[in-house]
Amino acid sequence: MNLTKRITTLITETVSSPLKTSYIIKQGDRQVVLRPGGNYSGVDLSGLDLKGLNLNKVNLRGANLVGTNLANAHLEFADLSGANLSGAVMSGTHLNGATIDTESLRNAVFEVAPAGISADSLDTLKIGG
Repeated sequence: MNLTKRITTLITETVSSPLKTSYIIKQGDRQVVLRPGGNYSGVDLSGLDLKGLNLNKVNLRGANLVGTNLANAHLEFADLSGANLSGAVMSGTHLNGATIDTESLRNAVFEVAPAGISADSLDTLKIGG
């Protein structure tokens, strides 16, 4: 998807859902609007600080999350299939029901196990690949 089409999609999603929580993330000259349930498939979110945000049910399939701070973020039932999580900080990230490729998790940083990952709850985390 080209950049213009992606930006149009992001603006349309945000405008069409004014009652949903939206986050405007600014870093340098970059600005990204995120909201729970949004479609950010293939989007470059590398290096952003998304610590503690509620991003439940987002589509991050194939997204670039290299070096992104996702500590304590809520990603329940999110699709992170094929996302690049190299160097992403995922300490305490809430991943109940999320879909994540095992390869995507290989180079992520876990100082504390993400919420939702334990011997008793691995069945709620869909790990493909």
